[in-house]
Amino acid sequence: MNFFIDEQKADARAVFAAGEAFRQTGHALSNGGAELRLEKMPEGLSVSVRNGAYKIGYSSLSSLMRAVGILCGHLNDDSFQTEQKPQRETLCAMLDCSRNAVLNRERRKEFCRLLAVIGYNAVMLYTEDTYRIEGQPYFGHQRATLTTEDFQELDDYCDSIGMELIPCIQTLAHLNTFFGWPAVVGKYCDCKDILLVDDEKVYALIDSMIATMRKNVRSRRIHIGMDEAGMLGRGSYLSKNGYHPPKELMKRHLARVMEICRKYDFKPMIWSDMFFLMGPNATHYYDKKTHITEDIAGIVPPDLSLVYWDYDGVDLAKYEHMFAEHCKFHNEIVWAGGAQTWSGLVPLNRYSVNSERAALSVAEKYPVRFVIVTMWGDDGGMCSPFSAIPTLQLFAESQWGCATDDDALRARMRECADADYDAFMDMEEINNIPGRQKFGYTAELPTRYMFYQDILLGMFDKHVSKGCNAHFAECAERFERYCHGKWEYIFRPMQALCRVLARKAELGLFLKEAYDRGDREELKRLAEGVPQIVEEIERLHEVFREQWMRDNCRIGFEVQDIRFGALTFRLKQAQRILLDYAEGKIDRIEELEADRLYYRPPHEGDEEKLTCVPLRYWAKMLTANLFTKSLYY
Repeated sequence: MNFFIDEQKADARAVFAAGEAFRQTGHALSNGGAELRLEKMPEGLSVSVRNGAYKIGYSSLSSLMRAVGILCGHLNDDSFQTEQKPQRETLCAMLDCSRNAVLNRERRKEFCRLLAVIGYNAVMLYTEDTYRIEGQPYFGHQRATLTTEDFQELDDYCDSIGMELIPCIQTLAHLNTFFGWPAVVGKYCDCKDILLVDDEKVYALIDSMIATMRKNVRSRRIHIGMDEAGMLGRGSYLSKNGYHPPKELMKRHLARVMEICRKYDFKPMIWSDMFFLMGPNATHYYDKKTHITEDIAGIVPPDLSLVYWDYDGVDLAKYEHMFAEHCKFHNEIVWAGGAQTWSGLVPLNRYSVNSERAALSVAEKYPVRFVIVTMWGDDGGMCSPFSAIPTLQLFAESQWGCATDDDALRARMRECADADYDAFMDMEEINNIPGRQKFGYTAELPTRYMFYQDILLGMFDKHVSKGCNAHFAECAERFERYCHGKWEYIFRPMQALCRVLARKAELGLFLKEAYDRGDREELKRLAEGVPQIVEEIERLHEVFREQWMRDNCRIGFEVQDIRFGALTFRLKQAQRILLDYAEGKIDRIEELEADRLYYRPPHEGDEEKLTCVPLRYWAKMLTANLFTKSLYY
């Protein structure tokens, strides 16, 4: 449908933003069509439809973007009216640009535009070393990096549609790819992926990081990371300076980095986990026995925001404990939930929606004005961020004080993204293998280990249930109904994955059973089916490549080429071994003689239940033999 806005009566920036929102929802502004009246209001938004007359009230460009999305869902109504107010100051989605997949120029803009229509007013780019720094040639070398021009172009676009672009970097740990270069690791590294604190070369590097981001964006907010540095001071620092308590090192380092942030007029935030690990007898971040004391709270500068990150489960007591403990700090508390895109190709939409509904029900009791929805890309960034719309929509409806039940999300996804809520929620059904317990409430990834594991070694065969092949065949058939329209390119790879697993998932079980009973004919028959599995993997590679190239920069996909190539080559070698044995050329297959053990044993008494392993990392799924450790991250 075409709309007309009288530009003599409307702000030019508002007209542009409205045009972008209409473009995202499949409509358009033109010189003709139905007239749309825009009116400024002090807070929130309003949408009115009466007998073909359309009116939007807006208080900001971001509220205007959401209002257009709402309007487009009610164009055929004789009468419709709504008023909405944001419940918090900022709703932000965080894109992971550090795990190989970096959205390309057009898709970055489209993702930001979609977020704005859904109801967000900020986006964060998580960049460890995937941005360019002048004078640091190894920083992001041979990675899909964002230049200052890339940032500035996106920043300008975000500003034009009411979105704030916030940089998210690392100034303590998580710099393992930067440290992969020998010329760098000895200069800046303490141990593992952690910077060498108290070293002036490190603070010069951090100064250049933050100076670069000052050029890149107009926002005054910056996320400087500082999470998961559990080995702080235990490597080169220890050798040079002797032992210093991590609490002391963290305090000094944070003070230095804060000085740099103030120098460049940034108000920083950091992840909060390191402070929780300072407590007496603390075992992990979410330990309910951990309590923040005044001496820990006093470490944190008052002008620093703390980000409480939590993406898992429906344990309300855990969320209550964590929010209450965060309130003991004398700082603004930011909460980061998660749309789980870090589990391979398949997003955990059902699990994320269940978890975040629980978390949001607790968060609304606390003074949280800034919420982040993280979208990590662990282990290669296989999952498209566009596949996680249900969770993104959930946060947006909560932000605007609207219903968050399935029916509400179903309607809003149609309006904002031309997306089928039930189809997107059905993606996770792939992981609902026979015998699985508590599906939708545990973050388990059987498709990952079944796809990558070696058919002879069978490292995860104790976690494969009978009936998996049939389950994946049924999923592949059902997904055909979703493989059309705007989001076909996301569903096709998932369908292709199911077709692989319909042949491969139980193959290790069949091979072991045939070998144990000495059935060489059956082993030969099974071996002769391996080329079909290889063909299905090659089809999966092709449609997954199409998805990646549509969404992302090309660099980073070489990792997927290597993984798919290794899998198919090894399958061919396994077939050769099986045929040699079946034909009497070798007298045993050592891999099939080994007992099958649980990768992670079940709890006592649960041995008869299928246990799905919550394991994400490709390199740990392949072999018990030695791999270079750099592959494990």
